[in-house]
Amino acid sequence: MSRIALIALTIVALACGEEPTVAKVTVTADNGVPELSRLRITVGGETETVPGSGSVRLPTSFTITVPDGTTNLQVTVEGLDQDDLVRGFGREDVSFEVAAQTNATVNLKSADFQISPDAMSEFRLASEAPAGGGYQAATLGSPDDDQALVVFTNGAASCTGTCIGRARVYDDSGTPVPTVFSDVGDSFAVVEDLGTQTDDVQQTVVAAGEGEAMVAYYGGAVDHVFARGFATADWSFRKEAVADQISDDLGSSRQDTSIARVLPDTFAIVWTEVRSGSRRVMSREVSTLGVPVDVPRELSTDAMVQRPAVAPVGSGADYVVAWRAFGVTPNIIKAAFVSASMGIVASEIEVDSAGVISAIGLLGRDDGTAVAAWAQGGADGNAYEMVLFNSAAGPIAAPIVIAERSGSAASRPDLVATSATEIAVVYQNCPSECDIYMRRFRIDNNGFEAVGDEVRVPADPSGDQRDPSISAINSGGEITSVLVVWTESADGVVRVEGRVVPLDP
Repeated sequence: MSRIALIALTIVALACGEEPTVAKVTVTADNGVPELSRLRITVGGETETVPGSGSVRLPTSFTITVPDGTTNLQVTVEGLDQDDLVRGFGREDVSFEVAAQTNATVNLKSADFQISPDAMSEFRLASEAPAGGGYQAATLGSPDDDQALVVFTNGAASCTGTCIGRARVYDDSGTPVPTVFSDVGDSFAVVEDLGTQTDDVQQTVVAAGEGEAMVAYYGGAVDHVFARGFATADWSFRKEAVADQISDDLGSSRQDTSIARVLPDTFAIVWTEVRSGSRRVMSREVSTLGVPVDVPRELSTDAMVQRPAVAPVGSGADYVVAWRAFGVTPNIIKAAFVSASMGIVASEIEVDSAGVISAIGLLGRDDGTAVAAWAQGGADGNAYEMVLFNSAAGPIAAPIVIAERSGSAASRPDLVATSATEIAVVYQNCPSECDIYMRRFRIDNNGFEAVGDEVRVPADPSGDQRDPSISAINSGGEITSVLVVWTESADGVVRVEGRVVPLDP
């Protein structure tokens, strides 16, 4: 007789008010047997027979209504020998237990299952708990302008064991989007092993473009840089392999990955690694299939560099890279402009120097200028600052203060263009517990002008909220809102949360 395995139980929706929970169950045979004699489902004391019983073809899927308040769902498979067992496997936030030889019990935990929120309401991005840091968000180009990919790490925040990188796709209301991996929008694995270093959870990054998305990260046994691409029509992987190695074997100790789509068919990935006894900022172009286009380029010459960021840019170069040189005090922000076809256009451009500089946010513009933003600390005070610069002159105007910074904890400011002349910046401030804020600025060749006041993004400021990321949501060719995601630590659990913030008309 066949051994039957319960493969998945997935929450399809959790409606508000008096509406019940609907659950989807899929049953299959782990030895390929195509049918079983009978299948009955017991929910909250009510028993129903699955249509087709007597000759149920496998695999089979069906939905059942779970009465309000139900905390236990028992699935009974009948018609098996007493020697056969039912085994359960499923998502991290659904536990399975073997109740008897022919019974499998699934406990529905009272987690925050996702519903469609109104604009400006918060929603849980990672119901898999604990979710560490290491997330990013990227909105997509056509054909799915109103969707966003969010990548996060499913593991402890310190990631002392193997960490699994997972992803979910959302529309502009925060509703999970079905993918080839899940017809109800559950998260799926994109990175099998991020290694064991603490910093790994901060380095999973994504980029998206015209029907393509790619995840870049460093990890594994020897800390190589990897990439994995997707077709965004159904979120299938572009290649069967788990990932493509992007870094070569000439360096070591690779960290600080960042990625951007710089041409319609090309992504640029940057990272730091040790070469010739000192740390270097490296870049490499990669096709949408994950195939490296050329050899890695060395962009820096200082012995101590860290945290490069990359962004597409126009007017003679394809992308701009900015990084922190920290061998001297004050620290220096340096930049390079690179053409995929011609190589390095300009490098070692000094953008600014002040105090101790943390991670850098970067935004490139079509006119060849770029915006760098950073958290600064030191004798001159703590603040988030930004500056406009280009490849010819370096800084075009003096840096401006985005916001005074409270507390010692600082995040990488993240930036997004909301129109040809405006940008939005998100950052954290930590007078006690950390909270997430956003400011908007008008930009021209003379610098920046603030648009409105600082806005606190989370509707519920409880917990410790850090490391924000922002991306624009394009609706009908116009950016009408932004998606902000962050990590929240509350009650001993770290989760990833988000909010859709509409922009003023």
